[in-house]
Amino acid sequence: MATFPEMLETFKRAVETCDTDAFLSLFTEDATYEDSVYGTFKGHADLKRMLRDVFHQDAADFRWDMDHPVCDGHVGYAHYRFSLKSSHPAATPGRALLTGCAQFILKDGLIAAYKEWGNVAGTLLQAGVPDKVVIRFLQREAKKLHEAPEFADHVKD
Repeated sequence: MATFPEMLETFKRAVETCDTDAFLSLFTEDATYEDSVYGTFKGHADLKRMLRDVFHQDAADFRWDMDHPVCDGHVGYAHYRFSLKSSHPAATPGRALLTGCAQFILKDGLIAAYKEWGNVAGTLLQAGVPDKVVIRFLQREAKKLHEAPEFADHVKD
């Protein structure tokens, strides 16, 4: 079984190179992947589509660095720096940059659930996404937080 840092290395290289076999080998069959831009994907077929037909359709030349990994064998976290070259015609010249944190829920040494948080709005603007679409994205994210059960005590009047 790979150590958590080894898993992260395989994970990031698989995303960078669109290696769907290596990517799927890290996940349970029914795993979920909650991407901060594209939403939630579930199961191997959906994860394969996400990597090949979503990520690598909209951008190229991915770079992903994961730092300060911590894991207790069940839950792991890593800070990351991510960049890409957007294929959007209105993209800022150069690379779109993102920094964030990733959470990995592990089951029997495999990723059962992945979730990330990051500075997505700035990355979307750099990638050429129109301002009004970014605003809709931020409004949707704010609504999700207000409706999340874990915030029920925070939103009471």
